[in-house]
Amino acid sequence: MLAIWSGCTECPLTERGIQQARAVGAYFANTQFTEIYASPLPRARDTAQAVLDMQPTPKPPHDFTITQIREQSLGAAEEHQRCIREPGKSLEAHFAEEKYPILYENERHVAFPGGESAEDLMKRGERTVRDVVLPHVVNVARSGRDEHIALVSHGLCISQVVGAIVRLGGGTCKRKGSMVNTGWVRVEVRIQVTVSNIQHKVLLMDVLGRDPAGSCG
Repeated sequence: MLAIWSGCTECPLTERGIQQARAVGAYFANTQFTEIYASPLPRARDTAQAVLDMQPTPKPPHDFTITQIREQSLGAAEEHQRCIREPGKSLEAHFAEEKYPILYENERHVAFPGGESAEDLMKRGERTVRDVVLPHVVNVARSGRDEHIALVSHGLCISQVVGAIVRLGGGTCKRKGSMVNTGWVRVEVRIQVTVSNIQHKVLLMDVLGRDPAGSCG
């Protein structure tokens, strides 16, 4: 049986999801975050709150309204069953019958009606890095003090944000499979500062953590 398309549908955490969120909060209890950001979708927001609740006092600043890290919008396909493409039938014909087949790798520019394409999501990931991540990189370059930020998002979006960061450092990132619930990826950014004008560039980005399905370098 094929799965249901689920992107930015506003579904809450299940009881098991609540337990997982508390577990990940406990896991990071000894990591003092500089700031915690989250997608406004309930499942991400509530997970971020569980992480915040376990942080030491004083609690770090947080913003759980970052629309740039919400999950990919699948438009009309949301909550519909995935289907196998029928030979000889165009995508438009499938959509007209409210059938939403799995898209091919060479169709990254294609979006379901009213939704985002994979290319749209990639561009959103790049904007997230520019608007949310890089200001912290600049702060570190100026102050010389490490910062630890958390972005609580969703599997498809996380992949694009990580990919955008790694590409800035001249690397490549290709995922193999999807992330599990409350799975996490750690990205470590090391910078070099030129004293004259505090310019910075990414020298090395190590993608670490419990995400063995990804391959980045």
